[in-house]
Amino acid sequence: MHLLRETDMAQNNIPQTPLVHLKNCEQVPTMLVNIVMKSLKELARHHPVTFRELITACRNRKYVMNRFIMDASPDILTKMKLVEGYTDMGYAHINDFTRKVILLAVEGEGSSLRIVSPFL
Repeated sequence: MHLLRETDMAQNNIPQTPLVHLKNCEQVPTMLVNIVMKSLKELARHHPVTFRELITACRNRKYVMNRFIMDASPDILTKMKLVEGYTDMGYAHINDFTRKVILLAVEGEGSSLRIVSPFL
């Protein structure tokens, strides 16, 4: 299943699905949040170092993921639809919707990161 791009959301090309309120009071399609959350939990469970790199990149758009310390290929993030790709400089291109859900769903710092509900 592919995550819909921002243009799809802006143009209302989203399949009809129930809406849910996020912690930031925004209403979004439940299906899209669930897709991000499933991938995020799987990443945290199987690739904790890559998970921490992703969270750092979400929090700091100028952060270049350290591909040498990641415990999975950076391609895993594109396969999981958490990252759309990488710039020539090595910055991860993370969809704004995905970034927003991740930032609402992850608390803590460093090795004490934990996944929480992004919902109100």
